[in-house]
Amino acid sequence: ERLRVPFLGSIPLDPAVSIASDSGQPAVIAAPDSAQAQAFREIAGKLAAEVSVASLVG
Repeated sequence: ERLRVPFLGSIPLDPAVSIASDSGQPAVIAAPDSAQAQAFREIAGKLAAEVSVASLVG
């Protein structure tokens, strides 16, 4: 809030995310039903909405 940057969400810590990314595979693909994948999708949706609003505002 102090920096006026919207908080988009957090991603639960899980070693599987690191292992998947180290192998070059996104966590959303490696474990699409995981809590981490759900968090990534939610954050991506919020980011897309923020970018869309920003492009309309100027």
